[in-house]
Amino acid sequence: MEEILNAEQLAGYLKIPVSSVYAKVRSGDIPTIRIGRLYRFRKADIDRWLEGQKVEIEDPSRIVDQILYSMGKKGYHNEAGKTRSNRRGGAKCS
Repeated sequence: MEEILNAEQLAGYLKIPVSSVYAKVRSGDIPTIRIGRLYRFRKADIDRWLEGQKVEIEDPSRIVDQILYSMGKKGYHNEAGKTRSNRRGGAKCS
């Protein structure tokens, strides 16, 4: 018998907030079964969906830099891979 998850169980499985599960349901981003007013999720469907979500990362440090930059953090790397200076006396480009 296939395993069926509710939203709370799926959130725990994916390690995301329940609100994110419902946001993915509303956007149609995640495979969902609707039973009346209830949403359920086949674990096998979720596992296949997760496989399709994989992203190839060429340079992990570039991803980290983009995240830090988007958060307004200083000291991220430039395109040449050199650390840019920050206002608090951090590392400088060499």
